[in-house]
Amino acid sequence: MLYLRDQGFDVVTLGTSSTLRDTKLVVGHGSHSDWARLVSRALGAARVDSSPDSSRDVDASVYLGSTWRPPAQPFYP
Repeated sequence: MLYLRDQGFDVVTLGTSSTLRDTKLVVGHGSHSDWARLVSRALGAARVDSSPDSSRDVDASVYLGSTWRPPAQPFYP
C-alpha cells in the first residue's frame, strides 16, 4: 500500500482476496483503461485486465501474487 502511495496513487482500501495467485494483476473498472496500465507499470509489468463496473468507487483493483516482492530500496529513507 505504501509503495503505490509513494508512486502517486490514491490507495482507498487494502484487503485479502480469497483467490490465490502467483502473479500480479491489475483490473481496470472505470472508463480510464490507461490508469490500470499506469498502475501495472509502477508494479513492474503486472497483467492488466478490464472489468467495467460503474457501481465501484475505484478505477482499478490490484491483486499482488505470491511472487511479488517490494522494491529493495527503503520506502522512507
